[in-house]
Order: sequence, then structure tokens, then C-alpha cells
Amino acid sequence: MKIKNLIFLMLIFSGCAKSLIPLPISAIPEVNVDPNPSASYGVYPENYQTILQDFLKTKFKDSSKVKVEFVSKPEKLSVETMTNEFYGYRVCLSILDESKKKKAYRNHFFLINNGKITLYLYDSGLLKIPFELCVSRTSTSHQYLDDIKKTPEPTSIDEMDDLDIVKPRGKIEEYQKPKSNIFISCVIKENEHTYVFNEFNNIFFESIGIDQFHYENVEFSDTHILATSGSKELLINRVSGTMYITNEEIKEKGACKLLDKTKF
Repeated sequence: MKIKNLIFLMLIFSGCAKSLIPLPISAIPEVNVDPNPSASYGVYPENYQTILQDFLKTKFKDSSKVKVEFVSKPEKLSVETMTNEFYGYRVCLSILDESKKKKAYRNHFFLINNGKITLYLYDSGLLKIPFELCVSRTSTSHQYLDDIKKTPEPTSIDEMDDLDIVKPRGKIEEYQKPKSNIFISCVIKENEHTYVFNEFNNIFFESIGIDQFHYENVEFSDTHILATSGSKELLINRVSGTMYITNEEIKEKGACKLLDKTKF
């Protein structure tokens, strides 16, 4: 790599969260397919809307004329560039600045680690955000052309703190989250672990005797439960019952089953 290009890249990534300098094509980041298992993604950014709102208000002269549409919610992602690797929770927005003469929506990519934006990219004349950086392809998100619904109206930056991302329509809406606690029995290395979760109230903890161990962050999807606390991460497959506990560099596998919702 030429010395000039290396210096240019170092300047860009050292100030990527402070300016709107576009990246050259040769420096387009990619999804890291072999992330460091001991790397830290930080805690789940519960206040990610506020983080992005505060950041974007420093980038546009008149925020009242800037429309924002969320492409995705925070999701763990590792990104690699020619010079570095980044870890955190990615969020992608589609933004329209109505104060510009040439009005067009542009994709903006953010990587948040422990409440700070560590990587910021946006569509420009020189850079196009790769699809894979913003959207993870899953079979549950596919739909036929004739079934496409009208998308909601974009929101402004000033409205982001009140934003509630629209839930997908269709059969997913028919699923009603149980309001009562559900119990899970998991066995790992011949040791039994009992977990209690209530997706309706966003509750998940491990029952240890008469004590309870609560995880700092819990995420529910149709197929998995992800709970993290510090360096400890618990992932349970709600379909197969497979579980993984990762603590720093140690990863253990176990098996789980649902118990009756009533206790004896």
C-alpha cells in the first residue's frame, strides 16, 4: 500500500465519528466473517435513538429539515477495514436532508460500542454502503412482491427520541407473548441450570437455589434468547433447545427443555 494512502486511511478512521469525510472505494469496510471471539461488543445500547440523535444534530445545520428512517435495530456486528477491526452494535438509517438542492435519501451506518459511535459511514459520490453492512438476510424477512405493504412515513431527527420502530405485519402479529413465567431446564457438563423467562415483561434470570442471577441485557427473537452480563454470554436456541455459554475465551455447549408452566 502506498504511504499516502495509508496516512489517508489513518486520518479517516481516527476521526470517523467526527466528520462527514467520505471513504474512497479502496477502503470500503466489510463484514468480518472471522471475528475475534474475545473481542468486546459493549453493552446493548438501549438509548441508541438518543445517541444517534445527539450525534446527527452536530452534522446538519437545520435538523428540522432532516428526515430519518430506521433500516435496522441494534445488532452485534464486527467490521473489518484495511487497517483495523471494529466491534459493536450496528444501526443503519436512511436520511434525507431537505435543505439540500439535490434531495435524495442516503444510507448512514453506525457502530456503537458502550454508548459511543466508533465507526460512522454514509453514502456519498465515492462510497456506497454495502448491503451486508446494514441488512442481514433471513428467510423470515422475505416476502413476495404482491404482499409488500406501504412503508411508514419517515420521522425527523427531533422526533427520534419518541420513535418506536414499526413491527412487521402479517402472521407475526398473530403471535401473543405469554404473560406468565416460563421455566427452562438446561444441562451442561452434567450440571443442571434452571432459567426463568417472561418475554412479555422482558424478564430472564437464572434461579440458583433461592437466589437469582439477573443478566444485564436480554434480547428475544423468534428463534433465540440472548442474555449477556459483562463478559458472560448465554445463547439459547428456542427451536432446537441447544444452548451455549461463553465466558471470555471459554465456550460450553448444553441442551435445554421447557418445563411445565406450573411449579410443584
